Amino acid sequence: MVDAERRLLANALKDPDNQHFVLLSDSCIPLHDFDYVYNYLMRTNISFVDCFEDPGPHGSGRYSEHMLPEVEKINFRKGAQVLLDM
Repeated sequence: MVDAERRLLANALKDPDNQHFVLLSDSCIPLHDFDYVYNYLMRTNISFVDCFEDPGPHGSGRYSEHMLPEVEKINFRKGAQVLLDM
């Protein structure tokens, strides 16, 4: 899944018209129509994604050596997405 997202972003970055990216899972259900969400996201300068070092079981404790050589343990971070109240 990560490899597919990485390839998707790599190809999307080839087009200079692409300036913002929104990655949604199959369980994401928009509460507003497309135009509302699009306009909200395009007009903000806030990042809704964060990553940080978490040494616990839900952070780097989930690291697997199968991620090598692309992701070394020292570069592994926990990600978070912010819930939007639009």
